[in-house]
Amino acid sequence: MPHIWSSLIMPCVAVSGARYATIVHDASTHPGDYRSGTAKFLLDRAATQADVIFTLTKVEGNKLAANKKLQHIRQEVLFLPDISFEKPQIAATRKIGEPLRLLFMGRIMPYKGLTLLTDALELLRSRGIQFEVGIYGEGNISNEASRLERLGATVVNRWLSDDELANLLPSYHAIVLSHIEASQSGIVSIALGNGLPVVATPVGGLVEQIEHNVSGLIAKRIDAAALADAIEKLATNAKLYDSICRTINNSKKKRSVKQFVRLCVEKGKCSNKSTKT
Repeated sequence: MPHIWSSLIMPCVAVSGARYATIVHDASTHPGDYRSGTAKFLLDRAATQADVIFTLTKVEGNKLAANKKLQHIRQEVLFLPDISFEKPQIAATRKIGEPLRLLFMGRIMPYKGLTLLTDALELLRSRGIQFEVGIYGEGNISNEASRLERLGATVVNRWLSDDELANLLPSYHAIVLSHIEASQSGIVSIALGNGLPVVATPVGGLVEQIEHNVSGLIAKRIDAAALADAIEKLATNAKLYDSICRTINNSKKKRSVKQFVRLCVEKGKCSNKSTKT
């Protein structure tokens, strides 16, 4: 991943004969992202100096391909590997008749769609679907605070450490992503790395990370009713839930960091540069 100082040391890398490969996580800034224009300029500048650019979804790769400043640089699509913790804990086993425990976590920014999620949860409550929800993350939730309280949501409105996340995940049955815009999500990688199904909206690279009815559920549309429908399906279809959990655990190798690094080396090879690293 590039750092804001990467572009300043790249001339030294080039002189040494080493290849420079960089990962571009986001081809464009998310709505409401607080990064400064200077930081984005420096990160983008590092990409223009690369020998090869890796993206983590085809969606972001297509965006970069349209960028005239980067069209001379070879681009390859990888994937975002599973993120587990040093001692990943076993995900919660859902018992028959137990409310579906949903987790929404990460930086709470406008594009994460917390309002959309709250609308969907209210619809589920009106339908009589039993659920519990936890909202964890740093960001402004003032617009939804009273509604979440009425829904009985557990809210922890701050940044969480890795240890806190590792201990939190086994308490939930599934993670929900109500994004209205996305590149790809590290939250999906955390979910899959810890055996949790994901329910998400059909935006950006989320549809590449989550295989519908296999590793999670993708809502039919980006609206509250469609998201509620997807959550309800997971909540009321025990066989589907169990099948998704088994599939996630049985397919970890193809989403592993080892596989990711292997592809980095394979796709990063370039015959017109030295083999220094």
